[in-house]
Amino acid sequence: MRSLPVIFDRECDKADAFINGILGYLHLNHDILGFTSPIKKVSLTLTLMQEEKVAGWVHNIGEFLDTLSPAVNNIPLLWDEFLIEFKEQFQDTQAANNVTGLEIACSL
Repeated sequence: MRSLPVIFDRECDKADAFINGILGYLHLNHDILGFTSPIKKVSLTLTLMQEEKVAGWVHNIGEFLDTLSPAVNNIPLLWDEFLIEFKEQFQDTQAANNVTGLEIACSL
């Protein structure tokens, strides 16, 4: 069985691997009760984001989750929007353009 990805610490060069690890873990466990729930997917991902550098963002997303009704808001769009927000906050937007090996810029 695939293990959970390592704790994410806001390093932009590790964001893609982190999300790919989450997605792989979720795919592997799709038949386990709850693993298809968008709210639980977001919650699981947030539990693996524990470093001080991401604490504020994690707290804000957690506060938002607390306002949702599982009966009404537990829809695929929630997970899709979370991935968009994660990408905007943490993923390297310059990696595809970095052909010289210089330091990668992050949109932080």
